[in-house]
Amino acid sequence: MNIAKRNFFAGIIGNVFEHYDNALFGLLAPFIAPLFFPNSSPLSALILTYGLFTLGIVSKPIGALVFGYIGDRFGRKRALYLTLMGMAIITCMMGCLPTYETVGILAPILLALCRFLQSFFSAGETTGGAIFVLEQAEEGSRSFLSSLYDSSSILGIFLASGVVTFFSFQKDVFEAFWRIPFFMGSLCGVCGIGLRLFTKETHEQKVQISLREHFQQVWEHRSLIVLIALVAGFSYSIYTHIFTLMNGFLPFVSTITKQEACAVNTVLLLLDLLLLPLFGLVAKKWTKERLMGGSAVLMILLALPLFLLLQEASMQSTIFVRIVLVTIGVAFAASYHHWSQERVPKHLRYTVVATATAIGSQVIGLPSATISLWLYQKTNWVGSPAIYLVLTAGLALFAISGLAIKKGSRELSK
Repeated sequence: MNIAKRNFFAGIIGNVFEHYDNALFGLLAPFIAPLFFPNSSPLSALILTYGLFTLGIVSKPIGALVFGYIGDRFGRKRALYLTLMGMAIITCMMGCLPTYETVGILAPILLALCRFLQSFFSAGETTGGAIFVLEQAEEGSRSFLSSLYDSSSILGIFLASGVVTFFSFQKDVFEAFWRIPFFMGSLCGVCGIGLRLFTKETHEQKVQISLREHFQQVWEHRSLIVLIALVAGFSYSIYTHIFTLMNGFLPFVSTITKQEACAVNTVLLLLDLLLLPLFGLVAKKWTKERLMGGSAVLMILLALPLFLLLQEASMQSTIFVRIVLVTIGVAFAASYHHWSQERVPKHLRYTVVATATAIGSQVIGLPSATISLWLYQKTNWVGSPAIYLVLTAGLALFAISGLAIKKGSRELSK
């Protein structure tokens, strides 16, 4: 196997594990919430559990800066080796956590600490892996490879959904076996670490600069970080709404149970997995900016009507709504890694893109499930989660349009 293919598979394995890991916590949230917050109502316990995602607002940008600097200064391979090792250890620790019944208030505190560290280590994994994969690829194939890399993200979520679905139907023993999915994820991480030992570095900084000089250069790209963060935030918001929020939201507004929502999740993730390469090919013909911008417009127009359909909805109606949302999300996300990377100089790429993605995913994307559930709790209106999607889609459209104009101006000036 040549170096390019070896690096591709090494990047894919780490990305599968990172998304399995993060999705696992969200998918298990409706089941483990009563174990860690037993003194709250079912809805409040779920909101508190989803709220732990927001710890990444602090830890993930810090992790992105740390591992971004390591990746730009000392090489992508070293940074990715450290991120994967840290995630494997923390995931194993989450499987060993005691519940509230055993240690009281210490249980949710330990759960929060693990989520904090998990977000810290995962901050450089997805972005770093994508850079590792795409930097050696030919320009004409990068949008397609970007979609394939994103397919590995969905594969990780798909595996997590399948594992949780299997155990959720074992009602009599589920409370005793919820730890096993975490141990399985940790084992996957160990395999990824072994594979990365045989990869080759894709970037070595020839001009050595100090830590201060590096971050001064990153600061000069602060407006770009904000715009990429807006795009990443919308992409993460879509996926959080479809694959995390829906599992807890649908049982409150429709005829769907938690177990049924998880089962549909797994099927939809398979659809997502198959659609991503297709939209990667579309991006080659239709340009990345046009495909992403059109998807954002569709979300602005369709989000509210789709969520209104969920009131007392049947299984068929909920599946239809989620298929439409999945298709829009796939069309938007397929070219994200290629789109974001080509806007940043290579010697700053890891830090800038990882930081922007971390900020967007944590400040805008992952809290969307908590905020949307809170909006529903306050308004008792089934359409309330759509408000968040419409707002984030508008911000992403603004960012894509602004960067496309800047890119066009630079090309005209040459």
